[in-house]
Amino acid sequence: MASLAFAAPCLPGGADVLRNLAREVAGARRAELDEFHRRVGLREERWYVQRTPQGKLSIIYLEGDDPAASIQALGRSDHPFDRWFKERVKLVHGIDFDQPPAGPLPEVVMEARADGPPARASLAIAIPLVPGKTAEWRRFTDEVKGPRRGELDDFHRRVGVVAENWYFQATPQADVVIVYLEGDIPGCFQAFAASTHPFDQWLKRVWLDTEGVDFNRPLPGPPPEVVYTPATPSRRQAGVGGI
Repeated sequence: MASLAFAAPCLPGGADVLRNLAREVAGARRAELDEFHRRVGLREERWYVQRTPQGKLSIIYLEGDDPAASIQALGRSDHPFDRWFKERVKLVHGIDFDQPPAGPLPEVVMEARADGPPARASLAIAIPLVPGKTAEWRRFTDEVKGPRRGELDDFHRRVGVVAENWYFQATPQADVVIVYLEGDIPGCFQAFAASTHPFDQWLKRVWLDTEGVDFNRPLPGPPPEVVYTPATPSRRQAGVGGI
């Protein structure tokens, strides 16, 4: 199963449109959404809203056979539900799925999933890379996917992360990393912040240098809002402020 995540700035009022859309597809139009997913080959779809100094971002997470192909299928479709859905989504962030994308889709950099019970919660967050640090961040990802992958898997077990995916998205403003997590949220962040394990300390140093985020402290600003997940539509993720 493949995944993809992308972030897009919300238009004025767009976050409210997304929340209303989540209520509709989780309620009266749930069967139509499920049928749409079957038609385009998606297994799961999750939506988040993140507040930033520049405004609100929508973050969309997709999981299925080929999420990029699913996006293309949506663009080609004239199915009544799909047309309604595209019109609503365009009000969120201005993206017209009937048109070819303005640039490449985000790159899937890493997908890590542990064996075990289903995750209790999920979260997605977009973090801009420090200018000039993209190459260094890529060298770091090569390490954690390669010679230090066993240490990353051990880290996930220790802090309660069931899945962690990284996506790279180039934007006109900055290169952005989208991190998608499933697991013990917010417990995994609290455990990470308190940890003195050598691998965890190395992660913190690299992320501070490349992403400008000090994971020894709570993240500035409110946590991203979980707008829609298959199990918990339109519900704010509680208690993540201790990240």
